[in-house]
Amino acid sequence: MKNLIFPFWLNNMYVDHTSTSLFEYKVILSLLVIFLLLGILFFQVKADNKVNLFCLGWFVLTWLPVSNIIPISTKMADRYLYLPAVGLFLLFSLSVYTTSHRWFSRKAKQLVTIPLMVFLVFSLSYLSIDRNRVWANSQTLWEDSLRKAPAYWVPHMNLGLTMAQQGRIEEAISYYRESLRLNPNSVHTHNNLGVVLLERGQIGDAIGHYLTALRLKPDYAETYNNLGVAMFRQGEFDRAKAHYLEALRLDPDFGKAHNNLGNVLVEKGQFDQAIFHYSMALKAKAHYPEAHNNLGVALANQGKLNEAIVQFTEALRLKPDYPQARANLDLALALVGKATEPQNSSLTPLK
Repeated sequence: MKNLIFPFWLNNMYVDHTSTSLFEYKVILSLLVIFLLLGILFFQVKADNKVNLFCLGWFVLTWLPVSNIIPISTKMADRYLYLPAVGLFLLFSLSVYTTSHRWFSRKAKQLVTIPLMVFLVFSLSYLSIDRNRVWANSQTLWEDSLRKAPAYWVPHMNLGLTMAQQGRIEEAISYYRESLRLNPNSVHTHNNLGVVLLERGQIGDAIGHYLTALRLKPDYAETYNNLGVAMFRQGEFDRAKAHYLEALRLDPDFGKAHNNLGNVLVEKGQFDQAIFHYSMALKAKAHYPEAHNNLGVALANQGKLNEAIVQFTEALRLKPDYPQARANLDLALALVGKATEPQNSSLTPLK
């Protein structure tokens, strides 16, 4: 209700707080507001005031689905008030109009309502512009959230993800570590920290975080896939294959796991199976240039150069700045006599 009446210090994600006693002040205030609304609703029904009843009924009926009477994942969000607010603001506007019409002269109404409207328009416009700046991108959004809730682990985790996407690995690691300090049991943070540590070459540390994530959530297909990538980097192809297969058991349509399993099978010379899994990766994720490139590699290793050229070309269409696919295409064209000099001497899958 505070955000509805005084929309300041808004946040895109609020810290979850579960009350453990009916005597907490927030619980008491909430119950008072609910009983007040029910009382007003009761008297409006008795008075047969259809307009006020409609406004209050609108608020109650549109608020109930997000009231957490039936628990939902996000307990509190500003968007939950968008529809309910229509009823309360309509009731407020009608009350101001009725009161001013009954008690004030025309001149007095102008002296009150015009400044009030100007104030509301400018103040709400400022607040809207400010929130638009906050929501400009992921970084500004989560920096604002972190400033307002520095002890909450979620903004730290999401800022870490944003930094990782920008290639700012050291900053990402710092945010992830702080997130884990605040919540050591965050599965997603352990998984994400493992990804950036692997990118930095700290394979052992990455594996440690993946194993912690799997201990907390044994059915997490994403982490099994990432653990397979770590094993692949160490040359442990059989262990990598086992982890990819487990990821696919949990999520049969997991495109990345199909692609990565295909890479293991190429290393083992099992090209038919590799082609199957690359094809499954493309079925799960149509715009997947890496899978097209890798499928081309497997086909080329079977001597199917024309089919390989089609795959390399498609990879470059989807991702024009893809040097591996460009090198593979040049080599394949050279091998079929359509180019004079390849750039590399071997076809290169993305590992």
